[in-house]
Amino acid sequence: MVWGTTPSPPSSGGSGGATQINSPTKLRQSGNNSLDIAGELHAKGCGAKDESMRAATAFKGASWDGRLGRTMDQTVETWSDQVARLVRTCREIHAKCTTTADNYERSEHENAATFKSVPPSTPFG
Repeated sequence: MVWGTTPSPPSSGGSGGATQINSPTKLRQSGNNSLDIAGELHAKGCGAKDESMRAATAFKGASWDGRLGRTMDQTVETWSDQVARLVRTCREIHAKCTTTADNYERSEHENAATFKSVPPSTPFG
């Protein structure tokens, strides 16, 4: 970049290096899909956690020295934390996608209303 020039925006995957919203409906649907994934991850993650907890308890029984059960407990804790983090991320994606779609639609309506209010006698009308 040359001194005094405007820096280029970071590449965000859109055309020309800028993100463009072509369909707020699709953006909102993507957010809703992310919320569905979060629900599914939560349900399946809790099921796997419950089964692992039962296994950890069994591996602490009289037939075992307990180390495997304690290791299973640590694994369950790690699993639970990772699932919770992933679910939280999916919910954040949902919120950001739907908020962005709402903001886009609101801005488009405001811009359309502004252009309709421009008097036709101007050189821009």
